[in-house]
Amino acid sequence: MKRLILDHFRRWWWVLALGGALQFRFGWTIAKRPEDTFEFWVFLVALWMGANLLGFDLKHGVARAVLSLPLTGRQVGRGWWLATIPLPALALTALLISGAATFHWLHPDTIFPTGRLTLGSLFALPWLGTAFTAIYGMNNDVIFGNWRQRASGFFFSVLSIILLFGGMLTLQNSTRQPFKLAVYLGVGALLIVAGWVRAERFVLGRASFRLVAPRYIATRGQPGAADESLRRLEAFRPPATASRLRKRLFDTYLRWLEGMAGKNLRGEHHAPGGYGGIPFLIKTTFVRTFLILMAMVALIALIMHWQRQTMPQGMDVTLFAPMASFMSCFFIFILQPMLVPRHLRLLRTLPISATRLAAVMMAFALLPLIASGALVAGLAGLSWGTPAALTILKSYAFILAPAALCVFFAVWRGTGKQGYVLLLLTLFGFQMAPLWLQGMLLHPKIPESQTGAFVVLCVLLAFLLTRRALRHSSHAYRIPASPSGGLP
Repeated sequence: MKRLILDHFRRWWWVLALGGALQFRFGWTIAKRPEDTFEFWVFLVALWMGANLLGFDLKHGVARAVLSLPLTGRQVGRGWWLATIPLPALALTALLISGAATFHWLHPDTIFPTGRLTLGSLFALPWLGTAFTAIYGMNNDVIFGNWRQRASGFFFSVLSIILLFGGMLTLQNSTRQPFKLAVYLGVGALLIVAGWVRAERFVLGRASFRLVAPRYIATRGQPGAADESLRRLEAFRPPATASRLRKRLFDTYLRWLEGMAGKNLRGEHHAPGGYGGIPFLIKTTFVRTFLILMAMVALIALIMHWQRQTMPQGMDVTLFAPMASFMSCFFIFILQPMLVPRHLRLLRTLPISATRLAAVMMAFALLPLIASGALVAGLAGLSWGTPAALTILKSYAFILAPAALCVFFAVWRGTGKQGYVLLLLTLFGFQMAPLWLQGMLLHPKIPESQTGAFVVLCVLLAFLLTRRALRHSSHAYRIPASPSGGLP
């Protein structure tokens, strides 16, 4: 188990070194300006020091390879738990204190912020534990287990996701909110313990290979059993008074069961009605992404409404607009990477040009952002007035620029390590660029005309680069690793 942990650190030493340098610098900043908030920056550093790094290995099936070693599933799971939660937390604490101590040693007239450093160290451990449970707590028990296992997996996964996003949005200035701080630390401790207890099942679920098959479908080696199963299923046929949709679904399912049972010997295929191809793909991905984005925006609005009493008048819209647009784009490309680039090898074989396919790729990312931005701006205009609607529209319009460039990077470099690094640099770079420009130009507000022209140029440039990548990049013809690492 020791070599397993050391191997994880050896392969990701450069990311851990970069995160350690940022943590050291962060400790320096706390000692220099102890009145500044620190919770969000602790989260950003801890996010890339723990379970996220393990996720890149799991996509390539490392769980199956590791279980071939003379190690049990419990040893592997708890070894990874140690490598992604307590050991990085200890290192982050030491680096945070070292950075503050270095500043205090060079400036002995300052006060050493013991309380702030203690809270900063405490925050790192729950963030690491929450990320482990949120990202990797789901295993095959949720799909194939009994009702207790499914309920347990679902509960801990939902709880960790709520704490991950809710804490990120509500725990600013947590030193002034002792109740929220206590709830956060208590739930974080619960998730850390749950990750330790469920570590073995997590590894076994990721390393297993299991096909879903109905229990009542008999094998072909049992003559007559299939006919008996199908006859029993006929007892559940919807009555004549049932809806047309229910009857249609039952007939479709029955034909599928007949094929599984060997009744469809000629290999007949009953194609579903309606349209298909690219329009169907755009519609399904758009609807799913749009609904998830609206649910996320509603959660952000609800959380900010709870914190409204702690904000100055008029600051809620100013904070809500960039946060909602950024989190929407962050979800599409990082939390749920676009599924379409994983099928570029198949899409490139369709009888459509690279220009049309590049436009389709852009539509997958930009259409949900445009639709959600228009709806949120309309609701804001009805609730808070025209200025609030314009602020939200400008924020959503600006996020289209990094979103379009992220499409190009996803097509050009794929969704591997290099692709993720480019996506993160693009998203956070565009988030910090307006603040940097305002400080450099000494202009409190960038005009809407300049913002619109900049966004149009970025989208056009991204479209041309995506079209070129589809023609010349080899990533369009490679089969990527499974994003779930073997999890169905």
